[in-house]
Amino acid sequence: MLILSHDHVEAVLATLTTDDLLSLARRSLCTNVPPSTGDATEPARLVRPSVSYTALFMPGWLPEESQEVRSENGGSMGIKVVCVPSASNKKANGLPATTLLLDKTTGAVDAVVNAGALTAVRNTAGSLFATSLLLPKSRPAPKSLVLFGAGLQIRIHIQHFVKAYPTISTVYVVNRTTDGDSRNVQDMKTVLQGLPRTVKHTELLKLGDSHRVAETTRNADIIIAATSSEVPLFQSNDVRGGAVIILIGAYKPTMREVSPELLFRSKVPGHSDPTMASILVDTQEGVRSEAGDVIDALQISDSGSSDKKLHLVEIRALANSDPADEACKLAEEHSLRVYKSVGVAAQDIAISESVVRKARQMGLGQDVAF
Repeated sequence: MLILSHDHVEAVLATLTTDDLLSLARRSLCTNVPPSTGDATEPARLVRPSVSYTALFMPGWLPEESQEVRSENGGSMGIKVVCVPSASNKKANGLPATTLLLDKTTGAVDAVVNAGALTAVRNTAGSLFATSLLLPKSRPAPKSLVLFGAGLQIRIHIQHFVKAYPTISTVYVVNRTTDGDSRNVQDMKTVLQGLPRTVKHTELLKLGDSHRVAETTRNADIIIAATSSEVPLFQSNDVRGGAVIILIGAYKPTMREVSPELLFRSKVPGHSDPTMASILVDTQEGVRSEAGDVIDALQISDSGSSDKKLHLVEIRALANSDPADEACKLAEEHSLRVYKSVGVAAQDIAISESVVRKARQMGLGQDVAF
């Protein structure tokens, strides 16, 4: 059994490229195999709150990409346990998390991985993949990136998005506090200072400065939010048409990062009935049961008393679909493009398996008889 510590995982993650992340996201979010063997599958995650944190237990299975190999071992299986501390207990270096991978043949424990940073990296992979599908092809390459939150999730998103989109020249980070005594804020300033020279302007804004926040979102090409906010972070009318909005926070029904009004402005390319809004999601089941902002919009959509309708499009459907016709594309250019993710266990299995494989190649980790 291989044990990988935080430092071992960080050493492996430093070798991953943007293409590596996109490949991981495609495999874990778009796996599509015959019904007889099933898709990337996991039951609904178990959420157990305690006084100091909320624990999430996420078992998952991911089939092999090769049908020949799949018939031999059936695929990868494991479970991740992640704890979301209360606000007073939050740390700057990610959420406490551990992934356990099983041997594909015997079912014995193959590896135990410190997954504190992996959750943020696999979410970034999904965000990059969704953005590549949603960015309007006829618009200029993105120049302005606005992010809400200052935790590890957002810091890793910044680093990979400016690599994936070297045209990004301005980066704004909006957080509840800009207090220099905060570890998250200190680490964020370090990340912003270390960005490549192609990024001409960076700024850390306080969420309460509504005027400046509205200015940045009005000019944003990409907006990313990773918070536990219970109220919308910005107004719908402060976002211009064609912007891509990535929502990876708000993982409980009581949380919401955007308003229903904003979601009703969204259209997914090629999956947009002119009379219906649509957003891209990682999994319909998870988003419908966990994402408070989407739940709010669906309640309006399903009420029967409103002409506003919202359709959820799974990312695998968009990735595997044919391009939209020109008339549909034209109508969608002026709409928002929203991706909502609550995370799926297949993502955790895919990135943990990749990290374990590379760690063994690099001679990292501790082998323990078990």
